[in-house]
Amino acid sequence: MTLNEKFLEQSELESLLIGLTEKHSENKLNSNIDVNPYAFSSQKHIDENLFPSLEHINERFRKSLKTGLFNLLCKNVEITAGSLCTEKYSDFTQDLFSPRSIYIIKINPLPGNALVIIDYNLIFMIVDNLFGSIGNFPNNFGHRECTQTEQRIANHILKVTFESLQEAWEEIYKVNIDLIRTETDPKFANITQPNDFVLTTSFKIEIGSLSGSLNLCIPISLISSIQDLLQNKTTHQSTAVDQNWEAILKREVQSLDVELKANLTTINLTLGDIQNMKVNDVISLELPEIITVTVNDIQAMECSYGKLKGKYALRIESLIENSHNES
Repeated sequence: MTLNEKFLEQSELESLLIGLTEKHSENKLNSNIDVNPYAFSSQKHIDENLFPSLEHINERFRKSLKTGLFNLLCKNVEITAGSLCTEKYSDFTQDLFSPRSIYIIKINPLPGNALVIIDYNLIFMIVDNLFGSIGNFPNNFGHRECTQTEQRIANHILKVTFESLQEAWEEIYKVNIDLIRTETDPKFANITQPNDFVLTTSFKIEIGSLSGSLNLCIPISLISSIQDLLQNKTTHQSTAVDQNWEAILKREVQSLDVELKANLTTINLTLGDIQNMKVNDVISLELPEIITVTVNDIQAMECSYGKLKGKYALRIESLIENSHNES
């Protein structure tokens, strides 16, 4: 084969170029295709684990609500807190069936509104216990609206809930909760846009064999202004609590009783010398000018001694530095 036979003819080159051009045209992107924008900073990436303080608030709320319901019913109540969940508001309301008591609340001074949802079964269960029934209400009891008496009982439950929420938040951020209005249909309880994300927690409340639920729903936008505070496990409020605890501990330690000893001198005698002593015998003593004082058998200071206002007294000359004092 000669050198010229290794090269393609002009017609062959043109055929290859035409094929490549046609293939490239087929692979061109269609400019009419809609492209959905994707924002890495969108709320889809919000994780409930980013707010460790909210878990702490929910646990404090659970304990406080348990105490409040016990005071209301004079009966033991078991409350189990569900996990903190992040979901779209539309998904949350879709799972709510009506009728039920949906309370739109204002958590001052935070912007926006939140929800407290009380299951009708919880209301009927508490009414049942308050009026001494044995808990045999029908299964369809929760599918009708509350009577006026039951609604008054629900208001008592709501009052206990508000007080418990305020107490739970107090350690992290002091809030005051007000009721805006009450709804029974979720579609009328619009506290944020359907695609906005909310933080929800469900609390299962049990009295004997009966149970009901209470749900909290807080929009992400509502807590955005204190996001840094909720993401920090150590808050300004907890620091203040630590300072108070330190002051109390210091005061209690300073009020402890300790034993202070000042040994003026020491002499060495045998038991026989003591047995041979008689009346009017004199024991000679050599008193040093500086004596060592101990506190709970730990050397603490060097003192001189004498009298002040007719009483024996010690004057501190120097403190003894040692490992016990440093600790």
